[in-house]
Amino acid sequence: MLRKFAVGVCVMGGILFTSSVFAQSDVIDQEFNPIRVAAPFLTITPDSRAAGYGDQGVASSPDNNSQYWNPAKYIFAEAKGGFSFTYTPWLKNIINGVSLSNIAGYYRIDESQSISASLRYFSLGEVEFTDNTNTLQKQFKPNEFAFDGAYSRRLNDMLSSAISFRYISSNLTGGYTQDAVETKKASSFAADISLYYSQALGRYNDGDVAFGLSISNIGSKVAYSNNENAKSFLPTTLRIGGRYTATASRIHRISGLVEVAKLLVPTPKYDEQGTNINGDKDVLGGIFSSFSDMPGGFSFSLGAEYSFNNLLSIRAGSFSESKSKGDRKFFTVGGGLKYNLFILDVSYLIPTSNNGTSNPLANTFRISIGTELGQDKYSRNSRSRGRVRGGRWHR
Repeated sequence: MLRKFAVGVCVMGGILFTSSVFAQSDVIDQEFNPIRVAAPFLTITPDSRAAGYGDQGVASSPDNNSQYWNPAKYIFAEAKGGFSFTYTPWLKNIINGVSLSNIAGYYRIDESQSISASLRYFSLGEVEFTDNTNTLQKQFKPNEFAFDGAYSRRLNDMLSSAISFRYISSNLTGGYTQDAVETKKASSFAADISLYYSQALGRYNDGDVAFGLSISNIGSKVAYSNNENAKSFLPTTLRIGGRYTATASRIHRISGLVEVAKLLVPTPKYDEQGTNINGDKDVLGGIFSSFSDMPGGFSFSLGAEYSFNNLLSIRAGSFSESKSKGDRKFFTVGGGLKYNLFILDVSYLIPTSNNGTSNPLANTFRISIGTELGQDKYSRNSRSRGRVRGGRWHR
């Protein structure tokens, strides 16, 4: 066990070193051409634990907030169910009153099934609409929200899958009209599909290795005005990740994580009249073409987590994307406390791009509080707590 734990320490050190390399270099240095999508709040990390190790979670160990990243993980959860609430002040360096709130929870029906749901609410504060003479026409509090539910199913002892359905509402203008252009609330339905593979290391719960895959926000394009030709893609996203976890004396637990993500949305391409010719593609065509016009289209997350006696946790990680697709580069740190049924997680973001503290993401923090419904008899740890008698396990 100590040998495996030492390997885990090396993994953590290697990940943090590699994180610094990614954070100080561009993946692909090309002309700035970010992908623009509808309801971009769907891409904001909604929970503190995932934010603590580099804005990733498709292959991390299950928790209350797996709904956003990969609900297939709930099949391997240690608790019967759980609930969590997260609050994130957003872009506080440039504007006040903008925040993301997230509520998520799950319940394990039996050894092979679970259900889960979440609600994300994004408040953009108060906005003033003026005419061409700068005369105040309207004050409005724009907001967006998404409500989703998921069903997860065990496929075998090490593999599970899940499907989610989501309703999305994006009300940014409150129906404001100017120059004969009438705006409206955008809404759509979307779906996610995900897989999770987890294999225990040894018979004494010496850790595990896991892999995850998800495609989220597969849904119809939306329009914010009466111009139906100006529809926008939802942020359909592919995530692939892996995790290695080692334990020592069942008290010390260390994990190394890596994740690659890509928006499955075509990069804007403009003709001589300034029209985005990729904007006319349908959803399926946009997904496939996104791989052929993807310069700098992938983002990379690297992270690590150390846990002591399943009570205290510390986390660190990094996130990096191409300069041509937004140039978001930052380190993250975080921590967690789990006492009886109470769970507290916090995280903090440190920009590493050239504009430093003036970065709009600077000083971003998140706080999550949650609870669990108790140990589940179907969980892997519950089944491994017996003693060996005659070479066989007994409870």
